[in-house]
Amino acid sequence: MLRAIMIAAFVLSTSFYSVANSKPVTGPWVDIVYGRMPQEIDVYLQRGGNIEDDVFNGKTPILFAASTDRWDLVLRLIEHGADLDVRDRMGVTLGESAATSNIKLNSERGAYLQEVRSILKKKGLMKSRDFYEELRRERGARKMKELRELRERQ
Repeated sequence: MLRAIMIAAFVLSTSFYSVANSKPVTGPWVDIVYGRMPQEIDVYLQRGGNIEDDVFNGKTPILFAASTDRWDLVLRLIEHGADLDVRDRMGVTLGESAATSNIKLNSERGAYLQEVRSILKKKGLMKSRDFYEELRRERGARKMKELRELRERQ
């Protein structure tokens, strides 16, 4: 029993889980993002890896890295030509992730975030934090309405 608990703890600590289907989300991009090895991006892409893969829930590698506040990896993916004008299945964009990140800007990761924000602003792909917070409230309200309608039909 203890062995099973230890194995489960290891899997949970090393995998990204999909809440929707309770399956671990694994693969090279998850390993790169959580492995803290930005140089692996270069190796993986040189070996034919797809920079626009669907890593999880419609997130491309750049959106996945941004969702985990790995702005150093986001910059590396930008250098490799990742599409910046992408959105996941929930409609979240790279601009939204950058604008709403809570990383302290005076930290090392904050410097990477500021550079990403600068790139996105120059390309017209980022709006204000307030804009995205309102957008999130609207998304939440729509989702609640959909759930109520679904319950009523059942």
